[in-house]
Amino acid sequence: MAGWFWFVCFIVTSSGIFTLQESNHCGVESDTILRHLSRCACPIFIRPDTILCDGGTLNLYGPVTSFDIQWQDGTATTTYLISTAGLYSLSVTNPCGTETDDILVTYLDAPGSFSLGSDTILCSGEIYTLHAPASSSDILWQDGSEAPSYDVNGSGTFFVTASNSCGEAADTIHVDYVDTPLPFSLGPDTTLCPGETILLSSPSIFYDVQWQDGRKASPGR
Repeated sequence: MAGWFWFVCFIVTSSGIFTLQESNHCGVESDTILRHLSRCACPIFIRPDTILCDGGTLNLYGPVTSFDIQWQDGTATTTYLISTAGLYSLSVTNPCGTETDDILVTYLDAPGSFSLGSDTILCSGEIYTLHAPASSSDILWQDGSEAPSYDVNGSGTFFVTASNSCGEAADTIHVDYVDTPLPFSLGPDTTLCPGETILLSSPSIFYDVQWQDGRKASPGR
């Protein structure tokens, strides 16, 4: 009595040449197959999203592999040079599938020159607000504060620095405060005889003075 043993399948776990042979008392038949097993494309990571300074460039590097590599514009090299802002992606493909990663590249300008205004003189009690440039820059005033504006209420020299990872810019302003002139008197009304004169004196050498005929005097003159 004849018997048959059937092995329905054979699990392939490595690359190689595999042969199946069947036979009976009438003869032998066989077939051969070549199987190449590919590792699935591993997850890839280019690098974190990046900020570049104006004029800067960045080299991106794909994995060193025998798999198919393709950047977002169809380039198939392992390195990719970036010189403009944008979203860049890399795909790695083999017979088992595709893995993709992307990176957002933005460009940042260094802070431009700015002005806090001209040196100024204020009256006692006035508040003068200085404004740093409106930007995403880091702000630092002369006293270490970091607010976008600064209230001046006393005489002094004030400066602010605007900075980011690409550079910095700064400006300085001097502010003086003066008191309101105090009340004064030129003396009582007076009657003079012909040929007589009287000397009228301004109350202080610290104020600008203007007489009724337009003549003026300033401190130090």
